[in-house]
Amino acid sequence: PEYKEAVNMWWRIAKETDERKRDTFDDDFDSLVDFVQSAPATTEAQEEKLTSAVDWLEDLRDKELKWAARFTWAVLTYGDHSIQRIAAIHSAAKTVIDSSKLL
Repeated sequence: PEYKEAVNMWWRIAKETDERKRDTFDDDFDSLVDFVQSAPATTEAQEEKLTSAVDWLEDLRDKELKWAARFTWAVLTYGDHSIQRIAAIHSAAKTVIDSSKLL
């Protein structure tokens, strides 16, 4: 149950698209980190996993402009997203390979 709640908290933070919620990002993220830190660890291995999870979350906090929707929605991309770039690269590579009969 705690795991599912942590995952739900994570996705609510990640998918929040309201730009007005930018100011509450740190509070929302603090709540998630506090929730994960409060999980019971009965063994040393579990304690290490919790520490690793918190470290991972804190690393993500520093990159919120790249993944949190409340920040990324403000970035003008002109419809160009990473999936489209990769598809375009694969298409160009296929065209070159087909025309030169390299494979």
